[in-house]
Amino acid sequence: MIKSVFLTILTVIIGSILYGIGINWFLIPANVYASGFGGLSQLIATMTHHVYPLLSISNMVGILYFLFNIPVLVLAWFALGRKFVSYTILSVISCSMALHLIPDIDFSSNVLLNAIFGGIFCAAGVSLTLRSGASTGGLDVISLVLIRKTNFSFGRVSLSFNAMITVIAGILFGVEKSLYTLISLYTNARVVDTIYTGKFKIQLTMIIDRSKFDAVRDLILNHTKHGLTYTEAKGGYTDNEKQIIYTVITRDELQSLVSLVHQVDPSSFITIQDVGEVKGKFIMK
Repeated sequence: MIKSVFLTILTVIIGSILYGIGINWFLIPANVYASGFGGLSQLIATMTHHVYPLLSISNMVGILYFLFNIPVLVLAWFALGRKFVSYTILSVISCSMALHLIPDIDFSSNVLLNAIFGGIFCAAGVSLTLRSGASTGGLDVISLVLIRKTNFSFGRVSLSFNAMITVIAGILFGVEKSLYTLISLYTNARVVDTIYTGKFKIQLTMIIDRSKFDAVRDLILNHTKHGLTYTEAKGGYTDNEKQIIYTVITRDELQSLVSLVHQVDPSSFITIQDVGEVKGKFIMK
């Protein structure tokens, strides 16, 4: 248990450092923007720097990133699982410190290279954090809350937010910056797919209390749009009536669904297994 917690914390910190390197060493020098709250912080810091040149962009990005995430984390604390949010708080603090402390280094004057490698480093940091069972805050947390309350998907929220950043960057700093930002965002998405969703489909086996079955079934059907199979069982130790549920979901749905199921049935037992291939009908949102 202690070893697992230590590895999770270490992974979150390494992910935060990679994220900070991506922004401070590559994106900020090229005036190209990251996705999510990092990109928003960058955009506001850059505009402020143009008015007050003595203010460091990277220092402001770290502070703004932390401030923007405070209300999001408060919301998540009451809407999502405590363990997930605790690690996410650690991630937000680590990312903010990395953005604030890692010095700006201009490795290349080639904007294209900066856009690509900035996207790679940011995506690597985010992916490591997600695989550790946390998130980098911001859009991830907002999306998880929306998934619980509405039928919004992460893709919709992320696309809308990043489109706004790209358009504003284009208006303020020229269309060329928007195009390089799109390259960075595309690189980011591809690397996340490779590292985090490389094995994209997940099989969940859930053992839940029989009285909680209807609520858990509704969660799966309404929030993931995937089907399920279930069978009756009995607990070997307690002899209580149980239900075993089998379902296959996508990796980006995993954290939200597991968190919601544990809220409905805190005693639920869930096993997770990567699925290489699915034959038959499998709905992708």
